Amino acid sequence: MGTRDGALRQAFHLMKYLSPDEPIDAAGAERELEDVADRVQPGWRELTVAKRFLPNLVSSNAIVTAGTRRPPVGAAGVEGVYLAGDWVGDEGMLAEAAIASARVAADRAASDLARAHTELDAPMARAVS
Repeated sequence: MGTRDGALRQAFHLMKYLSPDEPIDAAGAERELEDVADRVQPGWRELTVAKRFLPNLVSSNAIVTAGTRRPPVGAAGVEGVYLAGDWVGDEGMLAEAAIASARVAADRAASDLARAHTELDAPMARAVS
């Protein structure tokens, strides 16, 4: 994915599911995930811009099945409030769904801002002319 400065950036994501009864060895889990990353994406450490290790996240999901849908980006029902995440929208699963819904939410927010600026600028333009 390109950025404003022209650099290419990518998200790289690993996770490990644990049994709820399994004790968490955070340092060991992080080492294990980094070892996997070293094997599947050599050189990642030198290119890392930001890294987060979150050993205590609770995972939940809602698999879209026949007759069900995930909520749309505008499901909050409040003007100017948009949902985004791996559980939102019709496109993709997990990170793909999160990115797709975030893009839709960002586009809608940008449109809202552009419309608000147009509405604010119109009276000013009439007053000047």
